Amino acid sequence: MKRAMCMVFTGLALAAGAPAMAAGVAAQIQIGTLGPGAELAFALPGPFAARLGLNRFTYSGFDLDDAEGLDYDAELELRNEHLFLDWQVFGHFRLSGGYLRNGMRLSASAQVRSDGEARVGARAALAGTRVEATVDFDESAGYVGLGFGNTFGGGRFVYAVDLGVVQQGSPRVALDVTLPPQLDGCVPSDEGCIGPEDIERERQDVEAEIRDLDVWPVVSVGFGLRF
Repeated sequence: MKRAMCMVFTGLALAAGAPAMAAGVAAQIQIGTLGPGAELAFALPGPFAARLGLNRFTYSGFDLDDAEGLDYDAELELRNEHLFLDWQVFGHFRLSGGYLRNGMRLSASAQVRSDGEARVGARAALAGTRVEATVDFDESAGYVGLGFGNTFGGGRFVYAVDLGVVQQGSPRVALDVTLPPQLDGCVPSDEGCIGPEDIERERQDVEAEIRDLDVWPVVSVGFGLRF
């Protein structure tokens, strides 16, 4: 990912002698995989533009199932502020690279409803056992992508389509297990007594299942006005 971003910015530097775009500022609203948001674009000297934006969205009420039989009720929080630099390569096509202050967070909880229906780590869990997980990513993330639009090459009404990826680092999972009241003060030999080793194994299992989230795909569509 770092190599790809270096290539983008090297290309931007080499293109400094290309014709300039129309001057101005554009404001637009967006919808996409980073969540709905708003963005301001500023024309720069040459075929360049800068974009400042933010996105906010919370997606809740979906399920995540793991291999041990736990059925997690999950919530995904999408939060970011970003600064992108665009190079208008030709026509309405552009290459983009930039930075996001990333606040993506995944929260999930699962409760065992009957004895032995699920396992935490290597141990069968009793009814009433509750597992809560939170997943965080790097606060600083890089973006590289391409787009199509007329932000500084058309009339007052502007549109933009972007495709790219955010490199947000490997997901970090924190896990907490609450045992049912009858297991208060239990010892590892007791049935359903889930200890630190079981919790750590479950945490690693969850982390392995979502490791592909280190790269987040970006697809967005925006509309707005140029001033």
